[in-house]
Amino acid sequence: MTLPPEEALHCLASMFKIGDFAKMTQVSVKALRYYDEIGLFRPAHIDTFTEYRYYSADHLPRPNRIIALKDLGLSLEQVAHVLRDGVTAEQIRGMLKLKRSELETQAREVREQLARVDARIQLIETEGHMSTIDVVIKKVDPIWVVAAEAHVPNYENLSPVFDRLFGASCGHAARVSRITGPTIALYFDDGSGQDIRVEAAAPIAGPAPAGDGLKVYELPGVPAMACLIHKGPFDTLKQSYQDIIRWIESSGYRVCGPAREVYVDMNGVPSGWIT
Repeated sequence: MTLPPEEALHCLASMFKIGDFAKMTQVSVKALRYYDEIGLFRPAHIDTFTEYRYYSADHLPRPNRIIALKDLGLSLEQVAHVLRDGVTAEQIRGMLKLKRSELETQAREVREQLARVDARIQLIETEGHMSTIDVVIKKVDPIWVVAAEAHVPNYENLSPVFDRLFGASCGHAARVSRITGPTIALYFDDGSGQDIRVEAAAPIAGPAPAGDGLKVYELPGVPAMACLIHKGPFDTLKQSYQDIIRWIESSGYRVCGPAREVYVDMNGVPSGWIT
């Protein structure tokens, strides 16, 4: 509405320029302009010549409401929905419960990260230097495998056992399907270190016929697997296991499934092998 010059001047005299309004509401000028652009909070008047934005005292509750809703973690889109559509208390309750769930997840992730930081600090204090062993948590997808299994009394002299098992599993995998990735050794240890069931698994493209004494199954995925890269021969793996177990314990985790050795690169001399 176009006002006569006298009325327009009187009206503007009772309004606040955007800079003054920003100071009063503790909302930045940039944010006020953005709120105007997205239709969340428009000024009372925009001068057609100068394009200055003016706000009235009646506007003061609106930015306070926006700040309060944002402080609860709602997005600007959700804030606009609440202010524009007049949602019910039950709808707001549902939005806040969802936000609470998101914040709990973030808090848990931060606590876990803090535990990993504390574990690394403890390791540095124990060893007196920054360790080159980097343990990371990965999500592992399920895969189909051909597996040969055996029971061994302990962890001594396992090479002949796995040579035989991998010969059987890889041979059968090549006959009934195709091998799709690095082979995997699994150790089902109850913690005693004795009478351990071991498997030699060859990843395949999908379900396939089982062989005599061999299993074909989908190796389950793991939502959180503690992983590290070991470079060198198998007889030096013991140190890497000690490193990863120490990291797991000091980080507040516990082992809840079989250990896996994934043989990424076994070419060349043993000093260059990657597990």
